[in-house]
Amino acid sequence: LTTRGIAQQGVSLLYDVRTDVDINGKLVTATILGNNKPVDPVDPETPAARVNPQLKALSEGHLASAMMLTRGGDTLAYNTVHTI
Repeated sequence: LTTRGIAQQGVSLLYDVRTDVDINGKLVTATILGNNKPVDPVDPETPAARVNPQLKALSEGHLASAMMLTRGGDTLAYNTVHTI
């Protein structure tokens, strides 16, 4: 029995994985794939992992909160200067 799927490491890395199950030998083997072939650990030219496309949502939320904080500080400073 052979299946293909995606394994996730942390929040940022995705791996293509092929899982082979040998029922008679009671053995499960998972192979990380790179470019739809098994990864050669000696060859650095074929990266096994790819970046999760949903990762940019984390940085966009952080940026929005930082911009809101900065804008609030600017508004407060502007109003304080003009009341004096």
